[in-house]
Amino acid sequence: MLYDELIVVLDGVFRLRVGDKAFEATTGDILWIPENTPLRYEGDSATVFYALAPVDWKERHALA
Repeated sequence: MLYDELIVVLDGVFRLRVGDKAFEATTGDILWIPENTPLRYEGDSATVFYALAPVDWKERHALA
């Protein structure tokens, strides 16, 4: 990915895997995922707030 990700778990259980490590976040947890982190989203269901940073990542990488 060409941007950082911010995930706030609003409800439920959110899981992601980075390599062979699994991470689980529950209601109220905040995850900051740095640019270029190889990951896979997992889990049953969760309601999350999701944001990208920086918001102008396309311009910074000359993709706009």
